Amino acid sequence: MLRESFLHAEAFDMTMSMLRLKQVEACERRLFNCPEKALFDADATDTDAQALLLASFDNDGGLARRRLLTIGELRAAVLSRLPLESQFLDMDERYLLGLLVSHNGELLLDDPERVGAAESLVRRLWCSVRPENGKWHLHLPAPLLEPLSVALNNFDKSPLWMLLRQFEGAVDSQLYAAGMLHEKQPMALFLSTVIGRDDWLSRDVARRYMKACFDYVVDYNGDLVLLHPGLAEPDAMLRSQLAVGAAAVEEELVRENIAASLYSTSAEERLMQALLHGSVDMMPEERIPHEQMCAALQDAVRPDYRAEECAEDLRLLIKQGYAYEEIYEAMKTMLSTMPTKAMEDALRELYLSTPRWKGLRAARVQ
Repeated sequence: MLRESFLHAEAFDMTMSMLRLKQVEACERRLFNCPEKALFDADATDTDAQALLLASFDNDGGLARRRLLTIGELRAAVLSRLPLESQFLDMDERYLLGLLVSHNGELLLDDPERVGAAESLVRRLWCSVRPENGKWHLHLPAPLLEPLSVALNNFDKSPLWMLLRQFEGAVDSQLYAAGMLHEKQPMALFLSTVIGRDDWLSRDVARRYMKACFDYVVDYNGDLVLLHPGLAEPDAMLRSQLAVGAAAVEEELVRENIAASLYSTSAEERLMQALLHGSVDMMPEERIPHEQMCAALQDAVRPDYRAEECAEDLRLLIKQGYAYEEIYEAMKTMLSTMPTKAMEDALRELYLSTPRWKGLRAARVQ
């Protein structure tokens, strides 16, 4: 999902839990501006084509400024790409498509966790969306029902889903280690180990898949930069990486780590953890302090929070270099009681032991 810039606020407002809420709100604002007509609706005309192009993945490179496409040209482009593109979807996209196919192309969506997937289906020009009684009505036109139904059935019978999960696990692992990741490294990995080809179409499909699967921004060169969902200020990190030599060093580090994590036993264990529990990876030196923080917060957080979620939010703030005092204030905001000495001790240990994203070093020398 595209990450919009948020004004810097108190540390509590920049936790991953709050960022997720802001992401959903930003996505819904964009959906309100999407055309209500789908590309393959029978009454869609050339007049609608430009608005559809503007709202699509196809316009990310500014195509709408350079060309006027007819509705026929736009439909032909989508249909020519669909057999390959439909095999490389985010899990939430695939879930929504399954519901759309089984409900004859109509779905009322009220799950905010899947709003990003709905936007991706709209930006692929497969669906249209409109607000309806506080929910989102998704429409999949009849001409796409059969080809997408076939694609879903073919995917269920192929081993491709495991390759995609391995790829996502490897990228998630590196995003946790570094905070952000330039598209060059995951693109190379995707082309060589997942899709098994390297041409313009496969790169386009891969880029669409990464936009649907991960948070991202576009950098100063127009390239995709994948983000950890807890990274609050990607612009600041992008500016810091413009230092001489920093990009080359990071590229080599990330390339080696991705290759190792994709095939190692530890990567498989992390993948199974994510599939079973949805848990976020932790570095070995972080695990014990994280568990201590969870224990200290148990039964003391606000009713709308869980201790594990709060400990994760605090750890991710630390990784971004927030000052101890700011993180302490963020912890107080999460609590339903006054902070105890056990909480303060656990937070201090977590603060000292957690590697930072910008320097990837813990404050304590091991």
